[in-house]
Amino acid sequence: MVRPLALSSLWSLLALACTPLADGDDPELDAPDDSADVTTPVFQTGPESSTCSGPRPTELVPVDPLVVPDQAQLKIADANGHWLGLPLQAIRYDTVVVGTLAETTVTQTFVNPRSERLEAIYSFPLPDDAAVDDYWIRVGSRSIHGLLKRREDAQRTYDEARQAGRTAALLTQERPNVFTQAVTNIGPGQTVEVEIHLVQPLRQRSGRYSLALPTVVGPRYAPAGAVADADRITPPVLATGVDSCVPVEIAVDIDTTLPVADVTSKLHAVTVTPHPQGVAVALARGPVRADRDFELSWRLAGAQPRAEIMAQKTDDGGGYFALTVQPPQGFDAGRSRPRELVFVVDVSGSMMGVPLDTARAAIERALAGMRSDDTFNLITFAGSALSFEPASVTNTADNRQRALDFLTRAGNTGGGTEMLTGVAAALDAPKDPERLRMVLFMTDGYIGNEQQIFESLAAKRRDARVFALGVGSSVNRFLVEGLARVGRGAATVVGPGEQPTAVVDEFYESIDRPVLTDISIDWGGLDVEDIAPVRLPDLFAGQPLVVHGRYKGALAGEVKVRGKLGGADVELRSSSPGRGSASTTVSPACGRASGSTTSASTRSTSAPASSPATRVKPSSPSPCATGS
Repeated sequence: MVRPLALSSLWSLLALACTPLADGDDPELDAPDDSADVTTPVFQTGPESSTCSGPRPTELVPVDPLVVPDQAQLKIADANGHWLGLPLQAIRYDTVVVGTLAETTVTQTFVNPRSERLEAIYSFPLPDDAAVDDYWIRVGSRSIHGLLKRREDAQRTYDEARQAGRTAALLTQERPNVFTQAVTNIGPGQTVEVEIHLVQPLRQRSGRYSLALPTVVGPRYAPAGAVADADRITPPVLATGVDSCVPVEIAVDIDTTLPVADVTSKLHAVTVTPHPQGVAVALARGPVRADRDFELSWRLAGAQPRAEIMAQKTDDGGGYFALTVQPPQGFDAGRSRPRELVFVVDVSGSMMGVPLDTARAAIERALAGMRSDDTFNLITFAGSALSFEPASVTNTADNRQRALDFLTRAGNTGGGTEMLTGVAAALDAPKDPERLRMVLFMTDGYIGNEQQIFESLAAKRRDARVFALGVGSSVNRFLVEGLARVGRGAATVVGPGEQPTAVVDEFYESIDRPVLTDISIDWGGLDVEDIAPVRLPDLFAGQPLVVHGRYKGALAGEVKVRGKLGGADVELRSSSPGRGSASTTVSPACGRASGSTTSASTRSTSAPASSPATRVKPSSPSPCATGS
């Protein structure tokens, strides 16, 4: 069952054609012409996959733990305490995508074929970045709703219900992407349907959105005695020669006011059917076997920047919102602001050897990947900072080679890590006001004065953008990610065995085309709070900007997104339709409930099956308040 997502909860921001605004000009909306990009016919895409249309297994079979499973299995304890394997009867994923979030209801159905009451324990996969915000089971005509509790309390409630002979269920997160579900006192012949509601962010890369729905838990290797809970995270397996077919049904609805294009399924054949609010994706040949994950990707077409706002009302008259500003497809890099690239490399003692070799390879690739109109400088720091040139130089072959020679000489110094000197050298240097300064730090982060560095960076940054590349086997991610957060940039890490050139290429891909810089939002008559991120990053081609927060009062008013395109001011406007919201994706997406301390526990109540389900929310009182 999919909860209906009212499209009235989406505000459509139709951007200006990024036309610079002269003083006193009144901006006018240009009607976007994206008709050529809209997917119109129904079509099929993706490889053929094994269907699952035969009879569903109903017999319990002994579990053979030595056989590699082809799908997750249900584990049953009978009255004598013997463990037997029972495949699920069916699994269904119903997903609605709105903006950059996916809302999925996972439905699992199984039957007790025995004449006695049984307890079922099942390991199954869920996306590791998902927030499980609702959970309920149906046994016959009864509905049992979930409550989020601490793990110990949930286990206690479950045990009490089991001892009293009541039907109960327990959902426990054992790993970020492996959940163990237990249901006790399943009556003879009873069908049990379990539904878990979750919200997850979409993955974004190179202008494409992607959704992954894992359907299989593979066996985990656990050295003897090394993992105390190995029996809980290893799914039981059917004995050799036993064939089973658990049908998996998947339906995805992409709801958006933007035209959807290039829908691709990596592992399954699917049909894509356009509708007025987006596209519907379904398995082309009906239910499939649970032997591979489901991976779907697409891009949003459009020649102009646009955005959408999702809103979720709460009982206090306000609610949560998520504003997504979508960059245009095929953006011309020539329209973006000229750049000054400043590379700052840590050459301290801890960087000697492989880390510095990695940084040197990254710098060589970075210099070769600059645009012809870029200017650049190179700074090294250890006990003190050294600059290749007093000010940035033009991008010529001679200057690039001289910079590499400078790095080779400076890389032999070693010494302590006085990173404050590197921050000052990069940000205090003379700057061309027409250029956007982008600073890339390369370091292992082995320092202890992170907060002092963050404060210095905030004081000196002005309009520069700061990026960080962590190198080494145990990078100080707090520093690396903090530099990017304070500097309104991005952070990445080159781990052992990774190719630094590939990481640099991805870095350039992410920053190569800034569509809008110096972004600000005028919320108009909308009363907002708990905005995240506090410091708005730039909008780059292929990377939407998402802003979460809470609003008070009516969902009304005009929102304006302002920024600079190629140094000229532009403004995007929106108006609220003033209608209510039924979206359930926004609040849980702002803060994932911690599976290490939280479980979902349910037990039967006297409420009739037709009574409305009680929504279970993450325990954070202000899930959108985190971030910066």
